[in-house]
Order: sequence, then C-alpha cells, then structure tokens
Amino acid sequence: MRRALLSLVLMGLSSPVFAQQRGTIALDAMTTPGRHFGIGYYVTDHLSLRPSLGIGYSDYAGVFVTAGADLRYELSPERNWTVYAAGSVLYRGGQNASYAAAETRPRTAYTNYDGMYYGAGLGVQRRVNDRLSFLLDGRYLHTASGVVSSSSFGQFRLDAQNQIVASLGLSFNLR
Repeated sequence: MRRALLSLVLMGLSSPVFAQQRGTIALDAMTTPGRHFGIGYYVTDHLSLRPSLGIGYSDYAGVFVTAGADLRYELSPERNWTVYAAGSVLYRGGQNASYAAAETRPRTAYTNYDGMYYGAGLGVQRRVNDRLSFLLDGRYLHTASGVVSSSSFGQFRLDAQNQIVASLGLSFNLR
C-alpha cells in the first residue's frame, strides 16, 4: 500500500506540463550576472539560445552594462521540475570607482572592469504552468581581462579572474 501511494505521488509530481517547446520564445528576467532581461528561443525541445541585456548601478561599480548570451540544455523539459546545463558568454562595460588612499588629496580614481566573461553552470527550473517558470542556478565565470569585480550578493570572487555566481530568475513563455 505504501509503495503504491508513493508511486502515485511521484507520478503526480512529475506529470508533463509543456511537452512541445521547439520554436517557443521566452522572456527572461535574471538577478545575476548584471541583473538582465533576455529573450530565449527554443531551437529544439531541449536546447535554447538566450541573448540578454542588462544595466545597473552601484556605489562601488558605478554604471555598468552587460550584454551576453546563454546556451541552455534542459534535461527533462516535459516535467514540472527540470535540471539544466548552461554555457554563458557576456561582456560587462562601465567604470568602477575606487577611492584614493587617505594620505593623498580626496579624489576618485576609476578602474576599468570592462571585459568578456565566459563560463558554465547548472540550474533547476520549476514550471508553475505551461508559460511561467522559476529558475535557480549557479555558474562559474572566468574573464581574460585579469580583473573581476568585487564580491556582492550572489557573486563570490575566487581570484582576479574567476568567480562563482548564483542567480534567481523568472521565465515567461510566449505563444
């Protein structure tokens, strides 16, 4: 009896919600990197290309702009819960303010954090219905510019060129 009940519950949790995705367009809003909006296009039922654009401001980084793209592969797109793998390429541009030492006259110096970032990660997607999904993922990002911006919420600097980024997001499928 317990096994039958457990099997029934598991089948209910894994019921198909949105089996056919090829050709679907999705609108994305993600928290990091760079807090961006994007448009996703499903090339196949499992594979989507997601270009994005973001702009932000912080006291430490000043105004910055990000532009990039993700390539996402969903393992079980027909399920309510699915794991996905993502590859990312993005460009971050802007000026980061850093303040001069106290022994010099008060002034602001600018350090440039412009550069190309690339990396990969894993995430989980929870479909609420056939259009709305919540996302949570973690990514490793590397830059060849030699300077990674300082750590912030959801962004952990490993060294001058590497960081781990955690992000939350929403995705809305258009028909």
